[in-house]
Amino acid sequence: MRAIRTALIGLGGFGKVHIRHLVELSGQGLLEVTAFSDINPDINPSGWQQLLALGGAPYSDYKTMLDHHPELDLVVIASPIPMHKEMAMYAFSRGIHVMLEKPPAVTIQDLDEMLHAQAGSSSLCQVNFQNTSGAAFRELLHIIQEGQLGDVQSVTGVGLWKRTQAYYDRTPWAGKLKYKGNYVLDGTINNPFAHLLNNCLLVAGGGNAEESTPLDIQAELYHANAIEGEDTSCLRIRTQSGAIVHFYASLCHEGESIPSITVKGTLGEAVWKYNNMLAIQITGSQPTSRSFGEEDYVHNMYLNTLAAIQDESVALLSSLQQCRQFVLAVNGAFESSGETHPISDVFLVRRNEGNTVFTGITGIGADVGRAATDGMLFSEMGIPWAVAAESFSLGSYQKFGLFSS
Repeated sequence: MRAIRTALIGLGGFGKVHIRHLVELSGQGLLEVTAFSDINPDINPSGWQQLLALGGAPYSDYKTMLDHHPELDLVVIASPIPMHKEMAMYAFSRGIHVMLEKPPAVTIQDLDEMLHAQAGSSSLCQVNFQNTSGAAFRELLHIIQEGQLGDVQSVTGVGLWKRTQAYYDRTPWAGKLKYKGNYVLDGTINNPFAHLLNNCLLVAGGGNAEESTPLDIQAELYHANAIEGEDTSCLRIRTQSGAIVHFYASLCHEGESIPSITVKGTLGEAVWKYNNMLAIQITGSQPTSRSFGEEDYVHNMYLNTLAAIQDESVALLSSLQQCRQFVLAVNGAFESSGETHPISDVFLVRRNEGNTVFTGITGIGADVGRAATDGMLFSEMGIPWAVAAESFSLGSYQKFGLFSS
C-alpha cells in the first residue's frame, strides 16, 4: 500500500482531532500530508506547525489548495457544517475522495445535491460517524444480519448527558436553528447524540441503508435552556424494515450516563453501549455480555477510508448515501414537532456551577427510563410540560424549509 496523499480543511474544532490522527498515520507511512487550509491561521497555531513539519503546504483558501494539488487522493473536511456541501462538491468535481465530518448536511435538499454531484464523479465519501466503527457495534450488525435475533421489531436509543451554559457559550452557532442565514438545527439529534440516532437507524435496517429508511416520524422537541434549538427530544420512527425506532435524549440530566441502544427481535434482544459493550439474550439460551475493550473510533474510520481508496472491494463504514436516512430523520423530526417547545421554569432546576449555570429538568432520568421501557412519547405519558405532535410522512419528502423567516 502506498501512502495516501491527504489534505485537511479546517484546523479548529474537531479539526484538532484530525490533526492528531494525520500525524499518527503519517508516522506509520499510511498517508502523507500534502496540504492544509484554514481561513484563520491563528485558530490553531500548534496544529499549523505540526502540519508544516509533516511537509504540508499551507493555504487560506481551500479551492486554491485543491486546484494546486491535483495529485491529492483524499481531503478531510472539518469545517463548519454550512460549508460541508460546497467543499465536498468541489472535491468531487476534481475526483478527490472525501472524509467529511458529521452531520454531512443539515437539510435533505443539500444532502441530495451532494449525492448527485458525487454520482457524477469517481470520489468516495466517508462521513465520520465514528461510532459505527467499534467492534461491539459491528458485531451487533453481524448478529442481526445472521438472523440470530430474528426479525427486528423495535430499536430504542437512550442518551442522557449534562451540559451547562458553557456548552452553549463555546461557539456562536451552539443551540441555534440557523446561524448567519444557514441552517444549523443544533441540538441532541443533530449534534451530541447524532451518533446514537444514526446507529439506531442502521440497526433498524440491519446495516442495509434502504431498509433503514424512515417512512414516517413523530417527534417532540423541547428546550429547557434559553436556546433556539432543542436540548431534550423523543422520537418514534417507522422504518422500511418494519422496525420501530424510539429515541430519547436530553442534555438536562443531573449526571452522565452511557448512551445505549436496545434491540428487540422475534428471537431475542441485544443491548449495545457507547463503551463498546454488547449484551445478547437469545430465547432459550444463557445471556452473554462482552466488552470489546477500548478502541479509537476515528482511527478506525481513517483505516477504513484509506483501505477503500486502494481496494474497491472494501465498503465504507459510513458512506454519504447511508447517511441520507439520518438527515431525513432529523428534518422529519423538526417537521413533526413544528417548533422546539420551551419547558416552563416550574419544571426546571437551575444552579450556579463554577463560572457557569446548569439547567436541569426535574425527573428527566426517570421519565426517559419509563418512556423507553413502555415505548411511549413524553406527551403520551401525561408529563405536564409535554406537547403532542402529529406523525409526519417522509415518503416523498424532498425539501426542508422551516424557520426560513
